[in-house]
Amino acid sequence: MLAANNFMRELLKALYRRLPVVRDLQRIETILCHLHRDSQVLKAASIIQTLEAIKAGDPRYRDPKRLLFHGAQYWSQNYEDGMIAEIFRRIGTVNKTFLEIGVGDGSENNTTALLAAGWNGWWIEGVNLVFRRSIGGLRKCPDRR
Repeated sequence: MLAANNFMRELLKALYRRLPVVRDLQRIETILCHLHRDSQVLKAASIIQTLEAIKAGDPRYRDPKRLLFHGAQYWSQNYEDGMIAEIFRRIGTVNKTFLEIGVGDGSENNTTALLAAGWNGWWIEGVNLVFRRSIGGLRKCPDRR
């Protein structure tokens, strides 16, 4: 009886997925997900462009001794990626290990660029992380030497 119930359940699932309206809804959902992702990318690009314009007009951002001059954003929220790279360029590294506390979903961290550059470390977060990302899926950071 259990096998018959499982067979019927799987048969109904297969028939359900073949309904034209269900396939249409799945396509619409995919399109909406892509649109949402694209709108987020455009929003971020607009913010970066605005900040670059502000930086270009302010002399304090043009001084190479200041960390703000080296600001670059790959995964961080506020150009910390470039500033952290510059700090370690100045002081050097010993073991290339990091610790970041409060990482959210892992998408906007100060240490993701370090991870992509071959560092090891720990991310600590109070809630379960919601990302499924492998190191191989990370974008490569430009060489800043």
